[in-house]
Amino acid sequence: MQTSFDIKETTFLFTQTILTMIDETVQILDSDLPQDQSLEDGQLFITEEICEHWRASSQWAAALATIGFLWFGCVIVGTFWLVASSFLKDFAWIGVVFLGIVGIWLYFLSQRLYRYSVKVKDAANHSDWDDMEMAFADLKSVYTLYGMPLLCIVSLLICIVLILLGKGVIAA
Repeated sequence: MQTSFDIKETTFLFTQTILTMIDETVQILDSDLPQDQSLEDGQLFITEEICEHWRASSQWAAALATIGFLWFGCVIVGTFWLVASSFLKDFAWIGVVFLGIVGIWLYFLSQRLYRYSVKVKDAANHSDWDDMEMAFADLKSVYTLYGMPLLCIVSLLICIVLILLGKGVIAA
């Protein structure tokens, strides 16, 4: 049972180390921010250069959303092909479910990215701050839709490594 205690302690120390590194990085990044240049009485100054960056990000977001919609179409075709070719024999239904989940994820990710693209371009061109607010809400959704599965995968990989270390499969 000593190995189980070591895994818990190792996991705790690893988590503390990562959190400390993130905190130090945030402090370093925050120290480089200008405190007085961009804000005056709580108001943010939007320069033409910032609007140009928003327009450029709009073009890239539209291109990435288009690629995402194309991948979504490929996933849907692949799902139908898998259903038609196997008639759900053996464990093919697992592939259908997985492709369905990936397809739904791709659709919503691409949709939010496209909505961000349209809204940020309109806001930059017409100084419409309601559109800008909606655009950044969509961008936050993109980060969430991308980040949550990424965190789940990384957590799963860390758990697998810790389990393998505990069982002695991986020599430390």
